[in-house]
Amino acid sequence: MPSRPCRFVVNGAGGNAGAVAAGFLFRSSSLSWPTAFLILGCVVVGVSTLAWLVRFTEVDEAAVRKEIETRLKQPDAAAA
Repeated sequence: MPSRPCRFVVNGAGGNAGAVAAGFLFRSSSLSWPTAFLILGCVVVGVSTLAWLVRFTEVDEAAVRKEIETRLKQPDAAAA
């Protein structure tokens, strides 16, 4: 353990909501750091398993693919 206080960052894809949740977990005086990490890990595993439930129809995928191709062919209005 270092003799001086140190800070470290846990980087993830939780966005603003994940950062706020992690902040509240780590600021809580009733939770130790290992417990906070355990809770974050369980939340990540739980939410990532929900990704298996997301399904898009072929029609939706074709429509989005067509929209992306159309937008990529258009000149960038902001650059003009």
